[in-house]
Amino acid sequence: MKKQNYYNILFIIILASLGCYAPTFINIPDQVYKFITYSTLAIFIILTLQIKNLHKEFIYYSILILSICQLLSAYNAYIFKGQSLSVSLLATMQSFAYILYIPLCKSQLNIRKLEKIIQIFAVGYLLCSLFNHLSPIPLFGSADLGDDRGGTRFRLVGIYWVIFFLFLKINKYAINGKNKDLWWIILSACGILLSLTRQDILVSALLGYFLFLFKTKPAKKIIFLIISATFAIFILPQIKIVDALIQKSIQDKDAQEEYDNIRIVAASYFLFGYPRNTQQILFGVGIPAFGKSQYGIEYEYEQESLRVFREDVGYCGFYYNHGLIATVLLIAVFIRVLYLKVPDEYIYLKFFSGAFLLLNIASAPSQVNLSIIPFIIMLYMSITVHNNNKNQNPQQKLKSMKYDFQ
Repeated sequence: MKKQNYYNILFIIILASLGCYAPTFINIPDQVYKFITYSTLAIFIILTLQIKNLHKEFIYYSILILSICQLLSAYNAYIFKGQSLSVSLLATMQSFAYILYIPLCKSQLNIRKLEKIIQIFAVGYLLCSLFNHLSPIPLFGSADLGDDRGGTRFRLVGIYWVIFFLFLKINKYAINGKNKDLWWIILSACGILLSLTRQDILVSALLGYFLFLFKTKPAKKIIFLIISATFAIFILPQIKIVDALIQKSIQDKDAQEEYDNIRIVAASYFLFGYPRNTQQILFGVGIPAFGKSQYGIEYEYEQESLRVFREDVGYCGFYYNHGLIATVLLIAVFIRVLYLKVPDEYIYLKFFSGAFLLLNIASAPSQVNLSIIPFIIMLYMSITVHNNNKNQNPQQKLKSMKYDFQ
């Protein structure tokens, strides 16, 4: 089969997982996008089934076992919660994109073309965000009314592609110093800032800052430190959105001093408060299907009454869904990427893995396909460039790698 078809399949999987950025002017049910995502992923797996995999190492087997644990968690929801097996499997499919790693490894897609795909979906998000801000009503996704964050907060999917693209361009600009990369950095940073999501903004800013310092030359580091310090002290606090986000964070902190921190309460509940047997500890309670099973109805009522949400407590929610084994493997995969040897131009992959590792503490990108897919593509790219670099001769390595995290 022509390799171009693999790129087309991957493109469809990504676009469908994003629901085409959820346009409000076209009424297409979510079930249609889900069907396209799942069926196209299945086709990708079937088409690559006979191809010999060259990347059978720790990450490969970890992802395979993690995916099996997900299926076992669906079985647990069936036998312990009475949720029908078909409904449990469909609910589990919303976070089953980890299995995408296996056909990716077999297809051996080109890294440069994958970087183009990252750019396409990052630019797609930025354009949708621009249209939303220019329109009186949201054209993509939805909007939270109110100005407590300094502006309208649009619930627009695809922000992780922008974070991925931001690190990619920072890496390239630090090495090559091309102005076009700088403009992409500015546009991507504005897109992340306008998302008004504090965790995404903070993690992207901090890791992007350290990535630039890590990769750039010493003289530029000093200039950059002076400029960034001046900007942070005198200009940043004057920006309305930034000031509003800071004030909201202060208000939230003051509110938490009066009451228990809701995220700590939720984390404690999903780790220790929810009763489960040994099999559920190891393989999870299973994902409840809201409105489609008694388990889903009961869970939704409990969630609303106790105000505990899996989406607020990343790893703890993942543990509730899929169990201890899958959670440990997920964290181990993050850490493994940080220790892979890659050439200078691909250090951004480590930083995106680090961002995903941090964002999963108090958010849930690990629980939905639309954010799992960029993470899986990062995994494939990381192991591919690592293996390619490992197979180079010593002279080639000296040219391609100056820094190493080891």
